[in-house]
Amino acid sequence: HCGYVNYRGQWTPRLPLFAMRQMVKRINRLFYDTHGKSFIRWHCSNQILVPVMSFININWDGENYASGPLRVSEFYSKLLNEERLQAQHTGVPFGFAPDLLPEFDGAYAPTPASVRDMMGLFMIHDSTASPAHSAHDSLIRFLQDKRFGVELANKQVLYYWNNDPRLKVSPAAVKPILHFGQDGGLLVLFNWSDDPVDAEVRLDPARLGLGGNLAVRDLVSEMECPLKDGTLRLPILPRDLRMLQLKCK
Repeated sequence: HCGYVNYRGQWTPRLPLFAMRQMVKRINRLFYDTHGKSFIRWHCSNQILVPVMSFININWDGENYASGPLRVSEFYSKLLNEERLQAQHTGVPFGFAPDLLPEFDGAYAPTPASVRDMMGLFMIHDSTASPAHSAHDSLIRFLQDKRFGVELANKQVLYYWNNDPRLKVSPAAVKPILHFGQDGGLLVLFNWSDDPVDAEVRLDPARLGLGGNLAVRDLVSEMECPLKDGTLRLPILPRDLRMLQLKCK
């Protein structure tokens, strides 16, 4: 049984979590027995049912932002705080890959700036976004394809909340995520503020295990970014992102 004892001391039943867990476990086992592999997408917006998610690969979440007190109107980064994003929209605590279902159809009249805000915000939490329900689905695909054009498998990851001395970014409004390995990696920066900023990024290539001759390229503009003494300086618009590929020469 699943539930809790309320303030009156009465048993209050809730979702049959462990029955749901057994169901998904059986589906997972059936796929393995039939095909030799399993890949399950779980659509469960705003419900992180951890016992159930032990057997899934991707969690679809986000339709809960279409209504209610957490209804998105323009910028997800104004709606969601760090604590909620880290708990609900990263796979770090649970192991599954999170995928946002945006609520950006014509009814919300979003601009491309809204989409760039969404993509930057969720990328720094190592999350993806579905192009569905968006008036700018081609922009979502474009940015996502640029990100996955860099080999991310088997890369180590530094998140902005790690405060790792090998990666220092200022000002504080700019939040990074760094995927890195011996051959290079991907650095995504997001300006979580309403003001344009000149960001400064200080990398320690030696301690990161990167080669001494490191080249940096902006994946959107396809321009090279000068790296001097492990330091990058580049402007970022309000609630916008920069996506930088690192390559060891």
